[in-house]
Amino acid sequence: MQIPQPRFSFPMLTKELLEQAQRRRTYMVRALQGVVLYLFVLVIAYDNFAKANWDYLQALGTGREMMEVLFSVTAWGIYLVMPAMTCGAIAGERERETWQLLLVTRLGKRSILLEKYLSRVIAMASFLVLAIPIMAVAYPMGGVTAGRITDAVWCLTLCILLVGATGICCSAWSRTMAGALISTYLLLVAWVMVPLFSVMLIYDNPGRYEDSYLHQLYQGLFPSVEEAVNIPWIMYWGLDGMGMSAWSYLGYSTPTLIQVGLLLALARWGISRPLETGGASLWKRLFRRMDGMFHALNQNSLTRGKKFFAERNDLPVEKPVAWRETSRALLSSPTQKVRLGVAAAAVLVFSFVLAVAA
Repeated sequence: MQIPQPRFSFPMLTKELLEQAQRRRTYMVRALQGVVLYLFVLVIAYDNFAKANWDYLQALGTGREMMEVLFSVTAWGIYLVMPAMTCGAIAGERERETWQLLLVTRLGKRSILLEKYLSRVIAMASFLVLAIPIMAVAYPMGGVTAGRITDAVWCLTLCILLVGATGICCSAWSRTMAGALISTYLLLVAWVMVPLFSVMLIYDNPGRYEDSYLHQLYQGLFPSVEEAVNIPWIMYWGLDGMGMSAWSYLGYSTPTLIQVGLLLALARWGISRPLETGGASLWKRLFRRMDGMFHALNQNSLTRGKKFFAERNDLPVEKPVAWRETSRALLSSPTQKVRLGVAAAAVLVFSFVLAVAA
């Protein structure tokens, strides 16, 4: 007798969420996110009450500043943490050589892709849940309306959808987790910076961008926000608690939702193409050349070739299978984790410098 299957079942989504719940790293990352988020807000609240001589009446009206800091920290957390959560969705399966096993199941490629995407979105939504109680605290402090809180929650949700789709797309087109992670960061930075620089260059031209048909189209469809609808992080600063209806929010979110659809379509194309797994990836070859250069520089009378992280081979490298097990996972090395951490910090510092200079 055949057991009837549920009409709506999400086996891949259930599997991914259970695996995340069983990892110790998941709880460590969530605890770290909460500590950083609440620490930033406590510092801002302490500064506001100190300026008001610890008088609650004088501190009224500071909720807006706390809300803006909370939104910025949460958005930064999404853009910095979520690529690391999505880079192994497809590329990790290829590195572990389990991707072909998924393809022979009853699940189609579209189901696998969407359920892996939803598993990352749901996991990142827990970070947004941590911020909602602080929004409730900022509301009675004054300067914040209920519409402003709705704007923040909605824009952060769009950030999660967009960053998650970008990570899934890069993971689908990459052979390794490191390649997916780096390409996701590069694509996110390029999408934020390149349009900004392009508009700045066009403004200096005699034709002026503000008189173009494209700008007038944005101005007519999205008044007061205009081109900011392309990036939900920036769109938040243009809404300013206008108290829109659900249909208005959906209309303003159309460009972001179109981007999410295009990225998922590209991811579907990426997992459908034949992908060779032999040979070293571009990032491995690049890192090896950098290792050789730094090794030559390290051979001097001052450092004497000392290393912070000594390379370990727990398995005999003369055996092909053992050698492959030690060299397959690029992100398992602490050296690579430090490199990626430094690169992410450099992007963060560069963005802050650019914002201050602007």
